[in-house]
Amino acid sequence: MLIRQRVPVSEEDRRRAAEYRGMLQRYPAGSVAAVDHLLASASPPTAGSLVALAEHWLAQGQAGLAAAWLDQIVPRRHSGHDEVHIWALAHWQQGQVIQARAILAELLRVCPSSWPAVSLLAELERSQGRLDAAAGCIMAFAAEDWDDVGLGLTLLGFLSDSRRPVEAMAVAEKLLIRGDDPRIHAMASQMALQLGRFDAARDHARAAIAGGIDLNLHYLPRVLSMCQRYQESGHADI
Repeated sequence: MLIRQRVPVSEEDRRRAAEYRGMLQRYPAGSVAAVDHLLASASPPTAGSLVALAEHWLAQGQAGLAAAWLDQIVPRRHSGHDEVHIWALAHWQQGQVIQARAILAELLRVCPSSWPAVSLLAELERSQGRLDAAAGCIMAFAAEDWDDVGLGLTLLGFLSDSRRPVEAMAVAEKLLIRGDDPRIHAMASQMALQLGRFDAARDHARAAIAGGIDLNLHYLPRVLSMCQRYQESGHADI
């Protein structure tokens, strides 16, 4: 199942997180006794309250505090997607790349169709200059069975920004097999042009134009003009 985004944190989650902060601040960060007390309380933490707790600390620049407590809490409960994701984020913001990468890898092993986990891992890898690894994350996710054009455009944008036109072109072709869309064709035309695949760039540009693409956002006549040399003024492109 495709997980498009994390579940929004509710006001009740934030209220409970504030109570937990009051209780935990009396203990050293990551105290086993405090975690025992929290998990055994009449209202043990939910996924949303743990996310709210971590988000508060991260917003305060206390990534180390968030990571220390989540290290103790998350492995000891039946943790779901969202709190594992915020756990990895806390480690990354702490500068602990290896730990964050390991947490995300395990999350993706269990839930390969998690876009939040994929995007975080890809950004982490790109931040380390590991562009091949970042592109690999995106390619693996693109191979999963899901259908979401908006998400597909996000994937193509990431690969384009990472200067990976070969991988972007491969993803675009996979997406077009799942469903024809002028926006995918428009991005594919740009990638094909970068790769010198001029016939493919023309085909995708013309398909996008025929599909009613907004030429104010995607100026595809420019792509067409760069794909061949015109020898007559009456050419259909002109």
